Amino acid sequence: MWIKRLIKKIFKNNQRNAPSPLIPLPQGARKMGERGKEVEKRTELERITQNQETITKRLEKLEADLGKAIGGYRQALISQNPDILPELIGGSSIEDLDRSLVTAQDLTEKIKKKLEAKTAAEKVPGGAPARSPPDTANLSSHEKIVYGLEKR
Repeated sequence: MWIKRLIKKIFKNNQRNAPSPLIPLPQGARKMGERGKEVEKRTELERITQNQETITKRLEKLEADLGKAIGGYRQALISQNPDILPELIGGSSIEDLDRSLVTAQDLTEKIKKKLEAKTAAEKVPGGAPARSPPDTANLSSHEKIVYGLEKR
């Protein structure tokens, strides 16, 4: 009877403290296992940190390359559209550049149409004006007599 109790007691202690119920582990072994887990966690954390640094560097390089590509695209748009002011074409992405180009083209067309309309309204025919007799309707009778005598 007391042997059964002793076996149950050992079995319960082993279940609480050790991973295997059949082999009791000494106290130092448990601490070493915990230290091993800490070392594993530290190495995993270091590996994650290194990966994160590598990813950050690659991201920065990609952002720099994207900035160069957007700058080149802007220069290409400016050279293809000489009628548009370069200051009107801008943006931080390709979509922004395309939108600003469309806006600048619309603005340029509106300005051209207004200038053409203004120029057409201000056109003066070339050469001397046609000669026509002066309008005597607004002259006084004395001025009419002087005008008539001058013609002779």
